[in-house]
Amino acid sequence: MDSQQLNARIEIAGLKIARELHDFMRDEALPSTGIGNSAFRGSFSPVVHDLSPSNRDLLAFATRSRSRSRRPILARLMHDGVLERLADVA
Repeated sequence: MDSQQLNARIEIAGLKIARELHDFMRDEALPSTGIGNSAFRGSFSPVVHDLSPSNRDLLAFATRSRSRSRRPILARLMHDGVLERLADVA
């Protein structure tokens, strides 16, 4: 498989995913669960979209944290309000 095939993305249910991951889920992971491909996509896509803002916040926090002093991680999460935002999602 060349790098272009490896990086190929497809759009399904509003998500852009690697074709290789899509094929794995469709052909190997989902069949043994009894969950259909379309049912999985229909349930998974809204979860990803709902959690995307929190994920962006966590990635931004991780980037900022690398440049900060070595305060304990929990104190930094509380200070930045990340824990409160995560609690709102749950």
